[in-house]
Amino acid sequence: MPLINLLKSLINFISAPQYLVSLMLIVVLAALYWRPLWSKKGGGALFSLLALGIGLSYLDRNFAAVATLPDNVPIMAMIFLVGFFFWYAMHQAYENDRRVAAGLPTIEGQDSATKVFSWPDLVYVELICLVLVTAVLIVWSIVLKAPLEEPANPTDSPNPPRRPGTSWGFRRCSSISTRGSRASSCLRSS
Repeated sequence: MPLINLLKSLINFISAPQYLVSLMLIVVLAALYWRPLWSKKGGGALFSLLALGIGLSYLDRNFAAVATLPDNVPIMAMIFLVGFFFWYAMHQAYENDRRVAAGLPTIEGQDSATKVFSWPDLVYVELICLVLVTAVLIVWSIVLKAPLEEPANPTDSPNPPRRPGTSWGFRRCSSISTRGSRASSCLRSS
């Protein structure tokens, strides 16, 4: 446990904005030029480290309690999905650079020469994606109990809380006629 506490204090220190922004800029710029990171082995190592870091984070009770709330599950999934698709785009970019240097067509150019993306082929792919995403969302809504509010009531609008003294003085002053001292005293009192 002392190792976990040391790691937490190190992460809390690095997470201060003055260090985090500078560090992330350096890491991203260095990662863009480091070719092994964008290979399949580099991607496997990168996502293994990410999974290990998040897995170790679940040892903290507070993190586990917050991360497993139904509202936060999509955020945890988004961390992996955004990272994966960024890695995949960079992997394809470096692969296309290698192919162009070798005098071969790009991956997209080779695909478009052999495939026809039109009716009915494209529509079938879109239909399958639609059905899969709908099925995932239905299962997700059944399994995760999201904290929903009561159904909307058109006769009762929610009254947002206001800080004391906010906008009430302006309403009171705007309802008074603007004759001389009365308006100026109203402006001073609010």
